[in-house]
Amino acid sequence: MSLALLARPAGLPPPWPDPQSVTLRPATMRDAEACGRVLHAAQRDLASRHGVEPAFASAAVAAARAAGWLADPAFFAVVAEHAGEVVGVGFLQERDEIRGIGPTAVAPRHQMAGIGRRLLRALLDRAEGAAGARLVQDAAAMPAAALHAALGFEVKAPLLLLEGCPRDPAEPGEGVRPMRPEDVTACDALHAAAHGVGRAQEIRHVLEAGAPLVLERRNRIAAYLTAPEDWQANHGAAETAADLIALLAGAARRGQGRLGLLVPSRQSDVLRWCLQAGMRAVKPMVLLARGSYRVPARCWVPSGLY
Repeated sequence: MSLALLARPAGLPPPWPDPQSVTLRPATMRDAEACGRVLHAAQRDLASRHGVEPAFASAAVAAARAAGWLADPAFFAVVAEHAGEVVGVGFLQERDEIRGIGPTAVAPRHQMAGIGRRLLRALLDRAEGAAGARLVQDAAAMPAAALHAALGFEVKAPLLLLEGCPRDPAEPGEGVRPMRPEDVTACDALHAAAHGVGRAQEIRHVLEAGAPLVLERRNRIAAYLTAPEDWQANHGAAETAADLIALLAGAARRGQGRLGLLVPSRQSDVLRWCLQAGMRAVKPMVLLARGSYRVPARCWVPSGLY
């Protein structure tokens, strides 16, 4: 999962700390609660100023997420400290050849002091040598957009976060079933066909920890989603828009409950189906990339990371 790097707009002067008094260090499990407080406070601040929904319902929810990432050896995390207090945090997923950055956040009263830039630079230094780095940013976070551009990121795709329970989908959703271990290779091949890079390790990890779904047509995997109920962890690919729609319909019919996904806005067939089925547009977001990137050749869904 990745969020916008949060920064307060110019003109709202918080009590900036002396940059020399802010130190960065690797995060540990002991930082989970503090990371949760920073993530929630930063998202709540952004949401209140722009009328969008925060990614975390509470500091406790954010802390639980942070604890999961800190316990995962595929994640690297760094925190910024000022006077013994954690005031910033950044995560980097290192599971596959593309590195996923996020979430990255700075406590509201410490924003616009250069802490976010230092956090991002630390993550990019860690990602040096990888095929590329990507992140998903809240479209409302304009200072973050400027920072990302300055550090070499380019906007690649507009996204729309959609959530809800599709009502009585007309598509039958036939062929939708839980992903099995033997499906990982085919799902990874779908991702590689779409993006030119694989994602097998993340798919395998989600299979062990979650409830991913596939669409099987004529004994082949035509589409997959890793976490249909959780947009932050959910990514997927499909041979066609019709295949992705069929998978979403099948997920709804299987009683998956409330679905959540980031839909690339240019995939108008998928976007239109979701809206007509009663899913709610929550907020606009954007996918950014640094390094290797190919315009997707298939229908796709990014996670909160990429």
